[in-house]
Amino acid sequence: MKRKIKCSVCGQRFHIVKAQVYQAKETGGVIKALADGAKTFDVMDCPNCGCQKAICVRMDKCAPDGE
Repeated sequence: MKRKIKCSVCGQRFHIVKAQVYQAKETGGVIKALADGAKTFDVMDCPNCGCQKAICVRMDKCAPDGE
């Protein structure tokens, strides 16, 4: 399945290419980062204008019960 996303800046529609997806963190300041932790996103740069487009939020892995 090929999925397209639309850039909210320039309006270009483009396919998500797994090799071009990377992770970015949003801290929101020192106090907020200590209290809430940093959010991690899967992002991809728009091929037309170069801005970052967030694809999804990444969650931390939890250890299985009993470990």
